[in-house]
Amino acid sequence: MIPDGYKETKIGLIPEDWEVRKLGEAHLSHKITQGPNPDYKIGLPDKGFRALKTKDLYDKIIHYNTADAISKDTFTGCQKSELLDEDILVAIVGKGSIGKSNIFKAKNGIRYIFTRALGLIRLNSKNVSPTFFRQYFQSYYAKKYFERGISGSTGQEVLQTSYLKVMRVPLPPLQEQRKIAEILTAVDDAIEKTDAIIKETQKLKKGLTQKLFTEGVGHTRFKETKIGRIPESWEVVQVGKICDVISSGINQADFETNGQETPDTGLFKVIFMKVSDMNLPGNEKFIQTGNIERFYDETFVNKTNVVPPNATIFPKRGAAIKTNKKRISQSHIVLDPNLMAIPSKDERKANNRYLFCYFEMIDISSIQEEAPVPQLNKKDINPFLIPLPPIDEQQEIAAILSEVDTKIANEQATKAELEQLKKGLSQVLLTGRIRVKV
Repeated sequence: MIPDGYKETKIGLIPEDWEVRKLGEAHLSHKITQGPNPDYKIGLPDKGFRALKTKDLYDKIIHYNTADAISKDTFTGCQKSELLDEDILVAIVGKGSIGKSNIFKAKNGIRYIFTRALGLIRLNSKNVSPTFFRQYFQSYYAKKYFERGISGSTGQEVLQTSYLKVMRVPLPPLQEQRKIAEILTAVDDAIEKTDAIIKETQKLKKGLTQKLFTEGVGHTRFKETKIGRIPESWEVVQVGKICDVISSGINQADFETNGQETPDTGLFKVIFMKVSDMNLPGNEKFIQTGNIERFYDETFVNKTNVVPPNATIFPKRGAAIKTNKKRISQSHIVLDPNLMAIPSKDERKANNRYLFCYFEMIDISSIQEEAPVPQLNKKDINPFLIPLPPIDEQQEIAAILSEVDTKIANEQATKAELEQLKKGLSQVLLTGRIRVKV
């Protein structure tokens, strides 16, 4: 049954006072076209003239400053493709890029053209709001339309501008378009500000980490060592002297067969961890869950090839080493052959959280064994030198950096909530399921 005040259309239910029109109609747009293929060889590059490409275009931002500088002669040869304020750009070439879109904003007198991998939609701003269409093109509905229109062979994917011209879009009254765009843009702005705080705090943490691991807390006397300048009271030790180095040792099939699938008194949760588990929601820092989990008794979890809680874990084989990811175990873990863990031998001498904080700033690929398939072994990790303060100072350094991590995590949670809010609002506002007052 169609609700009162709504009507059925070719794009679904919309309010009765909304229209459905094709994007290429003169009522909506003045121009929909593909960019040219500029001749970059003529003249000398001039920063006053630039060419936007797919590498510069993203849903959240246009990287104006990274756009290639071109000569005035190159620009003049493509002047019909000069971008005007509030033009909409859509990536139309390359499977991984097709569908990216954003609204162009004129910048500091610099003149821009768009190139062959981009499509331009110059809207009729007398009848439509470009910022409304920017929001619509980034919605689920537009993305699915773009996806259906991809043609060409693998590696040669393209979205034809003719397909854009026949795209049916919902058209609220102009004032409602503007109000919808205003609401969604306000959420975008909040996401952008939160993201800026995250990046600034991450930058602060990087500098603070470097300072704490070279100067410590409150020191005035220092010494030169094999790993550089550190406080006089600190030691330089090999990882193998203070940590166990654990890699795989239990077959996955045996792990799944011998473990209990449900919790019970006296049993401990054990995760069979793979590299992919690092990417599970909630595992951004602490490994809390895994795709394969079983429950085992105390005898099993005390085995030397079972990773205890609070150990630092990282990839040890293949391309995953290059990701440089590190995680902390929160429960007992059995590792697959592509992972390695370094728990402290004695927390009274080497604090696990301190070890994690130190290894966070180490590029583990720099200590890998040279081989056709990159890998890390005990013989690479055991002799690796690290600074070791007295235990109280280790704990203080870890606490300082953990506090910064908490701030970053809180801001990331805020950003995730805002992104979810944006998704929900887009679904109801861009379809008219919820109306806005104008």
